[in-house]
Amino acid sequence: MYQRFLIAMVTAVVLVWPVPDARAETTEVWQRDIRAIIQDVLSIHPEPFGKTGELVWRREAARLQQDLAQLNEPERVVRLMQLIAMIGDGHTQIELLDQKYAQWYPLRMYQFSDGYFVTAAHRSVDELAGAQIVTIAGQPVDQVVAAAQSLFGADNQFDKMERLYAVHNAYLMTGLGYAGADGVLSMEFRLSDGRQVVRRLQPRQTDEGYYSQGIPVFEWHYPSEVYGLPFDQAEDWITAYRAQPSSAFETLDTNRSPYMQHRTLYTRRAMPDRDAYYVQFNQTDDSGMTGFMREALDEVDQLKPKYLIIDIRYNFGGDGSTVAPMIRDFIRRQQNKSWEQLYLITGRKTFSAGMAIVDAFTEHTDVTLVGEPAGAPLNFFGDAESRPYPSLGLRLSVSALVHQMSDSADLRAYLPVDVPAPMSFEDYAAGRDPAVDPILTGEEMRSIPTVILAEGGAAARRVYLQRKQQFGELDWFAPPGEFPIRVAVDRLEEQGRFEQAVEGAKLNSEIHPYIWNTWYNLADAQRQAGLMEERLGSYKCVTLLAPNNWNTPAILDLFERLDVDPPVPQGCPVQG
Repeated sequence: MYQRFLIAMVTAVVLVWPVPDARAETTEVWQRDIRAIIQDVLSIHPEPFGKTGELVWRREAARLQQDLAQLNEPERVVRLMQLIAMIGDGHTQIELLDQKYAQWYPLRMYQFSDGYFVTAAHRSVDELAGAQIVTIAGQPVDQVVAAAQSLFGADNQFDKMERLYAVHNAYLMTGLGYAGADGVLSMEFRLSDGRQVVRRLQPRQTDEGYYSQGIPVFEWHYPSEVYGLPFDQAEDWITAYRAQPSSAFETLDTNRSPYMQHRTLYTRRAMPDRDAYYVQFNQTDDSGMTGFMREALDEVDQLKPKYLIIDIRYNFGGDGSTVAPMIRDFIRRQQNKSWEQLYLITGRKTFSAGMAIVDAFTEHTDVTLVGEPAGAPLNFFGDAESRPYPSLGLRLSVSALVHQMSDSADLRAYLPVDVPAPMSFEDYAAGRDPAVDPILTGEEMRSIPTVILAEGGAAARRVYLQRKQQFGELDWFAPPGEFPIRVAVDRLEEQGRFEQAVEGAKLNSEIHPYIWNTWYNLADAQRQAGLMEERLGSYKCVTLLAPNNWNTPAILDLFERLDVDPPVPQGCPVQG
């Protein structure tokens, strides 16, 4: 397990649950601390009302203060967490510090493309490993998960999928009204043998020595889904992958799929039989990342693989300042690369300083993004400051800085991947990897701009249409951006590959017909290819789409000098 976050575990005992008592903290203390928390949020966060309007948020804060006397302690904690989560920022949240909050159910769940499944179960309920969760407390699982997710801020829909933490916590499930006063939670499962069963799960208490003082009780979420909750030992947790214990993933096993071979901070694997080299690093920090990557690239220089795969789908962040020296090792190889194709695997857990890695690769290398989008956009809030509230056993974590890795007009909640690779539970349990396996078997996985550069626009069009058909029903599938395609077309022109450039520019105008740049870029490519009449039609579309554009007067002057009124080209969305 991750040494930074996981300490030796001791056997826990079955929890004797106290009846929630609203008098555990006086209403006056809660009122005082809520006022202080509100003031801290407003004074520290750069833009607290970017997602939730100020009036809506302040009304919710006032309603919480009015309701305090009628709420028991778990309900108070839940309501306060929901209030801070409304900020909609993955770094801004209420953290639970007191050991009374550290009460856990004996399983870990994960959302796959085909439902919610148990990825690790305690040995006391080992039949649940690999089971699908059907209902929780008699309610549809989606409904309960949504309520649990409301306790934690999230940067986007993928970050939200990662934040299932509250479902595992008896104290919070009591506060949400799904668990009883004793913390027992009823869950319905579909077992791996097809049987449908209902189990009443007893919570277990984390031993007081598990976390050092001041460490949040949800610190267990940093290690990946193959690990369990913070009680007993790693070997006491059974995973959904071939019923192996969690401890199996602390040892390198190349018989497993590369992404499952070793869940340590850094791992790598040369695969000469697949003409590939795989690197996974799960934290962005100064504990050896730069040196590890440098050693890996030295090995890549010797092997010269066709595929270089960098997997950061489990990279939750750390110290972003370590990214610059790492990416410089890639930049200096750009003109004489030791690989043919470079891939970056991202996922919902890619977050915070992990986004600096995404930005560095997309900005400075010809990389293809595969997997699911990261849990944050390129522009996000971070560098959280902490404010403790010891009388409540809570701590406020609130973003203090804006990280702008894209232009200020980039309002996207996430950076789309070039090739989606949703993970089903069937694939996961079998050890298959929809992100890496297709690369290793030689399927076409390159980004559309990369295909344009390698083979031209006609080949890229075929690839794009195939992906649109395959992934078009995913609500997070997105076509390649206009600018990366335009850059690829410009590079083709620099190489004198004018016919291929024309086809690439045509594809851009087909994907982004309402963006005038695509038509201007197409006209320029047509001019260089000697297609003088065709370029006039493309210029015509520019004037119709952007009559006030600074290029338009020059284009109209050209039409006047040539005494032509070109027809509107096919595909232009505006008619003259």
